[in-house]
Amino acid sequence: MTKGQSIKLFKDVFSYYLGFSQENHEFSEIERFQILPLVFGLLPSQSIFRERYDLKVKPLIISHLKGLGINPDPLFLRILKDISDQYYITGLENGLLQEKYTIEKLKANFPEKYKELINIQNNRCKLCGVKFTGEVIETLDHIIPWRLVGDTSNGKNWQILCSYCNTGKREYFSSLQSKLAYNWVYSRNITLDTDLPSKELRFVILSQKNCCENCHKDSTKVHLFLSKKLITGLAVADNLKVVCENCIC
Repeated sequence: MTKGQSIKLFKDVFSYYLGFSQENHEFSEIERFQILPLVFGLLPSQSIFRERYDLKVKPLIISHLKGLGINPDPLFLRILKDISDQYYITGLENGLLQEKYTIEKLKANFPEKYKELINIQNNRCKLCGVKFTGEVIETLDHIIPWRLVGDTSNGKNWQILCSYCNTGKREYFSSLQSKLAYNWVYSRNITLDTDLPSKELRFVILSQKNCCENCHKDSTKVHLFLSKKLITGLAVADNLKVVCENCIC
């Protein structure tokens, strides 16, 4: 991917999740991974580590981008300013000037948006497809990490996950950031009794393969699980397949 293509994809991704774009387009884990180096590589340090919120950061961003050989258009500049502002106001060192939305806050402040999301997901976890019952806890997940995009009332950066899946997601911009995506389990204490997919590994696989590999039904229709392809192999990404409650052996 060329520099120009990377910048265009960066603008497309953030325009969508910030709510600047009216297009209905979700971006893949691969697409988000491709622009990962740009997220903090395009921001001048002074726009993040500033003394006060009202500091004029646009000139700082323009100067930094020119140093990188980039002439920003108004949309690109707006995106980078919004990321800088969001990162600043959500820092603990700045007194946490903005609170993160939870599922309870979503239900209270945007009940129609909650209903829309839960209906789209068919009352199931967006990732694993478990049905939300009294025993399964709903959580609000920010698709792009909250400190970069925040809470946009159009709901483009929200999805509803079970607590188990949300814990595995961590702060990743893309699941491909995880070393587990590349079968790397060097630091894990693996025994025959604990050779099971971790929460993080479940997230890594289900975020990329969100349907049963046998019947091809997705998480809006079935509960998805991970199963070893070869019982003699380790529980690593390449040796796990996604199966649903109806196809699991």
